[in-house]
Amino acid sequence: MKKRSSPIELNFGELPTLPSGWQWGQMANVATDERNSIVDGPFGSNLKLNDYIDPPGVPVLTTANLRGDYGPSSVRYISQSKFNQLKRSEVRGGDILVAKIGSCGLTGIYPEDMPSAIIPANLLKITVHKDYSRKFIFHYLNSPVFSEFLKKIITATAQPAFNVTKFRMLPMPLVCKQTQDTIVAELEKQLTRLEAGVAALKRVQANLKRYRAAILKAACEGRLVPTEADLARKEGRSYETGDQLLARILTERRQKWQGRGKYKEPAAPETANLQSLPEGWTRTGFEQLSDGTRHAIKAGPFGSTLKKSFYVATGFKIYGQEQVINGDPYFGDYFISPELFNELKSCAVKPGDILISLVGTAGKVLILPEDCVPGIINPRLLKLSLNRTGVSTKFIKIVMESAQTRAFFKLAAHGGTMEILNFGILKSLPLPLPPLAEQKRIVAEVERRLSVVEEQEAVVAANLQRGNRLRQAILQRAFSGGLVYNGT
Repeated sequence: MKKRSSPIELNFGELPTLPSGWQWGQMANVATDERNSIVDGPFGSNLKLNDYIDPPGVPVLTTANLRGDYGPSSVRYISQSKFNQLKRSEVRGGDILVAKIGSCGLTGIYPEDMPSAIIPANLLKITVHKDYSRKFIFHYLNSPVFSEFLKKIITATAQPAFNVTKFRMLPMPLVCKQTQDTIVAELEKQLTRLEAGVAALKRVQANLKRYRAAILKAACEGRLVPTEADLARKEGRSYETGDQLLARILTERRQKWQGRGKYKEPAAPETANLQSLPEGWTRTGFEQLSDGTRHAIKAGPFGSTLKKSFYVATGFKIYGQEQVINGDPYFGDYFISPELFNELKSCAVKPGDILISLVGTAGKVLILPEDCVPGIINPRLLKLSLNRTGVSTKFIKIVMESAQTRAFFKLAAHGGTMEILNFGILKSLPLPLPPLAEQKRIVAEVERRLSVVEEQEAVVAANLQRGNRLRQAILQRAFSGGLVYNGT
């Protein structure tokens, strides 16, 4: 094993003790002697969007490739002439790739059978010296030992990043090739067993996700509990159908209306060409189910009326995506003054309101409890105040989280992104409305089944975390000399 010196030193303090026959070197020591053996991609000005061409061409790699994805969407191309200009950043089969901006430290090995390529500015490559095992270096770069060193050279402005010069000087344990190969063999044997267990856990996780979706789908199609129509028939009694329930809700709304001018009936969504509903169910929409009060369906204020500079230490709570995503109405500590609250009172919330995320996690829902803190919604949410005597908000939440509703949102986006919702899309969403007693039974059964799912999901998540800790422990031992007998 040849140790080649590096002209610059970084101070990492006292390095961990290594076994006999090992020594600390630097990342530069494991690269070939050729120029640009450790190099990053070209500056952005040297590789612009208009340099990319349709295939065929020379591949330009991306962070996705570090995870083994070489599909059409994860690789772009440049011309041969452009490649010749950027040859400094050439990658060949067997080179190690490392992310140096954003997902700092994410590592992969460029497959041996792949053509020469170019890396962009957010990646670097290492062309490994023949005295060193690529897999030994790859596993070291994924170890907690290296991670602690890497943290010391990462700087964060818009996003985390490090420079290549400092990377070259990061500590690297040096040991003979035979020992490297022995460590890699034992390491991969243990990691293979571990990854088989992790893969099994992920299959269970995926099955639980599918089962959750199946529960919600069955709930929205009347297949989860006996229908009120069937029960009424068996018991020889009458019942309030969904149509009758909707008529009652609309009558209550009309009677409570205190607005100006002539009362306007709420619009129903388009329901043509939809699959049939169970006996006793009907279809409706949010406008018909709202409690009829002014601002019963309301998006948050424009951003210019609710800037962060307006926030105060205490006052009226600002509800945003953080509460909806976490499923926790008490999460977060953003507040506005009573004066601003009065100006934005149209966006105020009350117990029982449904909050819907409009951006990013579009369609995610939170029901505000009876003891919720008074406040308003921010521009990324919409709030629904529904009729409380004929509609179970928990049932509506089930409908909103179902695959059927997600499919509707996707179709409403006309094949575009489904990460943004608006009032128009929500207003046009057809909602199934069972009899009230059936709504309550559906909610109880969904909650019972999902509680079992959530228990299992928690067990799986805990075991996946345990698997990750075990992986890190194996890598820690491997690069501290504790995994195999260490010869010289």
